[in-house]
Amino acid sequence: MPYWVLYLPPWGGRKEVTELKRRGNVAPLALSFSAAFLVGLVLVGVTWGAPRDLRLPSLIGAQEVSLEAFAGRPTLLIFWTVRCPYCKKELLELKELLSSRDLSFNVVAIAYARGESEVEETRKWVEGNGPFRGVEFLLDSDGKAFAQHDVRFVPHNVVLGPDLQVRKVIPGAVPPSLLIEEIEGS
Repeated sequence: MPYWVLYLPPWGGRKEVTELKRRGNVAPLALSFSAAFLVGLVLVGVTWGAPRDLRLPSLIGAQEVSLEAFAGRPTLLIFWTVRCPYCKKELLELKELLSSRDLSFNVVAIAYARGESEVEETRKWVEGNGPFRGVEFLLDSDGKAFAQHDVRFVPHNVVLGPDLQVRKVIPGAVPPSLLIEEIEGS
């Protein structure tokens, strides 16, 4: 299956679909869409117990941050990678929306980066596009946080209530305005 098929946005991607059809790779595309659709149907709107405590290093700085630090307010977890164009687009759009709002919630962006070069590339992207008002960037270099939340593709968004209970899982790229609506409703 082509790696980049997982990054197709739910609201478009005609150019990529046309390119796959032209190359004759329709079966992996159909399988990817079917699997993503079924996973989305199962996960969207599901609620369950609190996630295991996350203790991750900050992407900017050396301190370790615990998920418990965000208790008391709703929290949006965004799982992303620097190599995902839809992740970066979602974060930049979210940055614009958050710049003019009073924040009544937390936003935690958890980046998966393997190796020092990818960590540095991620750090440079965040610093070069910042400041991101109200967003805490954490680093998951071993993939444990991604595994704890069953992240299969990115971006992957998780809405937590003030009690850190998972309220909603929103896989895939979505407009940040919808993410804000979801978190303000929790």
